[in-house]
Amino acid sequence: MNETYIRHLQDIVRIPTVSTENDASTDWTQFDRLHDFLKEAYPLIHSRMERTVIGRASLLYRWKAKEPKRLPVLLMAHQDVVPTGDPAQWTHDPFGGELDQGCVWGRGTNDCKSLLIAECEAVEELLAEGFEPDFDIYLSFGHNEEVQADDDRKGSVLAGRYLADRGVRIGCIFDEGGMVQRGADSGESQDTALVSLAEKSPNDFVLYKDGPGGHASKPGRHTVLGDVARAMAAVEAHPMPYRLTPLAEAQLAALAPLQTGARRAVYADPKGH
Repeated sequence: MNETYIRHLQDIVRIPTVSTENDASTDWTQFDRLHDFLKEAYPLIHSRMERTVIGRASLLYRWKAKEPKRLPVLLMAHQDVVPTGDPAQWTHDPFGGELDQGCVWGRGTNDCKSLLIAECEAVEELLAEGFEPDFDIYLSFGHNEEVQADDDRKGSVLAGRYLADRGVRIGCIFDEGGMVQRGADSGESQDTALVSLAEKSPNDFVLYKDGPGGHASKPGRHTVLGDVARAMAAVEAHPMPYRLTPLAEAQLAALAPLQTGARRAVYADPKGH
């Protein structure tokens, strides 16, 4: 167990970088603290790689290859976390970064400051070893992944635009996903490391209806609110059709031997069930 890795994870978890949909409600001083932590913990990254602040607080680093022979690789993670909720439901301080029974406790340990740290640790060590890649390596750390934000404020979108405006074409992207899945938690016979490339994309819809006003003393037969509610129910009753890509089918087939009972048959032949 590498004590430096653990200490760095504890340190970054103790920085409450909670994102909000309203930028005015975000405590940006915490993101400044996180940026200062990264500078101190990873001096080689900050002395040998180009660093660009994207949007309000996203970070983009570039490790420029001397003689690039392949398309760049992009490693992603995000700095922000969701609110802690009811403190009474926590057995440890959500921003304490406490080490208990081999686990670091706190908001962001899994989603996804651990990934951010892992990527920085790997790149820092490669720089220390004198490794020279034959392709550019980018690190992209968004600041508002956990909330809905328009494209003009979304850190990951702005980073993509930044690269596109400079004619950068990425060859491969590594981002958070299922990562390591514990068999005991998923009903499988053993732990699995997933290559998650079949995630569904979200769609947001706004249902709106204009109608005459009224007064509660003389309610009509129908209200605008009721019409919108019926429209919402109709949308739910008619979901968009799904499809299984060859990649998704291959992943399910590979996981089938790890399943038990009826789950094994479903994984082995998802289209037939």
